[in-house]
Amino acid sequence: MQVRPLVATWRPLSPATRITTAAPAERVSLRHGTAIAPAGSRLLPARRPSAAAASHGAGDAAAEHYDVVIIGSGPVGSAFARKLVAGGQHVCMVDAGPRTSSKPGAHLKNAYKYQRDVNKFADHIRGALQTLSVPTNFASVPTLDPLAFNPPPTAKGYVRGNQNPYQSQQDNLPAAAATYNVGGMGTHWTCSCPRPTEIERNWLFPSDEAYSEAENILRVNQKAFLNYSIRDRTLNSVGGSSARPGGPAPERRGDIVAREFEPFCRHDLSVDPVPIPIDDADPNQWIPVSPERPWHAQVHRDAFAYGDAPPNVDSRLIVDLRFFGIVSQRFENHVEFHTCASKGVTDMMGLPQPTFHYKYTAEEKLLMHNMMEDMCYYASKVGGYLPGSEPQFMKPGLSLHIHGSTRVGDSPEDSVVGRTGRVHGTKNLFLGGNGLIPRAIACNPTLTSVAYALQASEFILRNSSSSGASRPERLA
Repeated sequence: MQVRPLVATWRPLSPATRITTAAPAERVSLRHGTAIAPAGSRLLPARRPSAAAASHGAGDAAAEHYDVVIIGSGPVGSAFARKLVAGGQHVCMVDAGPRTSSKPGAHLKNAYKYQRDVNKFADHIRGALQTLSVPTNFASVPTLDPLAFNPPPTAKGYVRGNQNPYQSQQDNLPAAAATYNVGGMGTHWTCSCPRPTEIERNWLFPSDEAYSEAENILRVNQKAFLNYSIRDRTLNSVGGSSARPGGPAPERRGDIVAREFEPFCRHDLSVDPVPIPIDDADPNQWIPVSPERPWHAQVHRDAFAYGDAPPNVDSRLIVDLRFFGIVSQRFENHVEFHTCASKGVTDMMGLPQPTFHYKYTAEEKLLMHNMMEDMCYYASKVGGYLPGSEPQFMKPGLSLHIHGSTRVGDSPEDSVVGRTGRVHGTKNLFLGGNGLIPRAIACNPTLTSVAYALQASEFILRNSSSSGASRPERLA
């Protein structure tokens, strides 16, 4: 078994990038430019008035011109913006929702309050996520006041808040959700950034160079807490890598051990029943996919939208085990829009309402069972289960790692975009996001999606004129 710590530090948007909150009545003017829409973004284009327009009022001002318009400001949209702005492109980013921090797109979990009590951040995650397709409940309410409004029998039910009367409960992704704010899910994600193993990847995945560039941008660090723990610092103080076991010799410990341990023991044992420093780093381990264990495991402590910790349990005593299996990409598992569109049903943003069709094969069900057995085995070696967070299968879509919906490929027959991220049959429309990933993976997909964005940005820059304006005819 291979265990690796893996941490990413999320940097928000480039200062040279403009952010615009979407408004349905406004539009952006592209100067023979390029449009980028991260896959899964359900956003509206908007116009940001120029400085001159601001002094005369935005209503009577002409739209400002841009080389590239990016729809979505999450990790993937920000990666596009960072590279394109550095390459001299004039970029406008568009998002549906407000700024939630003084620095656009900042990770809100970095706030002191949540660093001290990460459990409270689960409430923010729940508030930030908007479920994408909610089956309409047709059940009657016999205790409702007879004078209250009821949908007529001919109606399919309510459609507000992404309720979908054409979504079957049997093959839905009930936990699939989006975040509508500047920074997208980058404001609350877990920052897990592993590279997929060779078992998971194929030739359509980003190059190793793109992965390395993505790791640099996201500041992925497998040694973030090196020598951070009390145990590591003690060993380094007595000799570091040269320290060797010396047998039972109390005289060898002397003042060194007393100096290192005394402040910690005196303080924590006298006023705190948990002998772990308040500022000690939370556990953060990754067990990658392997042939004998075809699932991804994370052993760490974080805020999740499920299994809230009771206030009388010290969070330093809690560790989360999350295992992720692989569900193959196949035509039967898909998302479609035409059913709702033909009936005039839209989502809460006025865009086409998605309808999911998603089921497991017999082989996948067996893999899921084996994965649960594996998780329970290791969990039983650690301690007891927290009441309310016993081993359980989560609702499909809760990982928010949906991929393959706009997959990369060489043919428009079985893919949406080519290896550069450009939509087949277009000259200046590019997609980004987890939807591009062309093969099922178990690990967190963010690093892969950022790597795809950087490859696409490189292609756009190579095919742009020196003046900064993209020439779509050169993108063929």
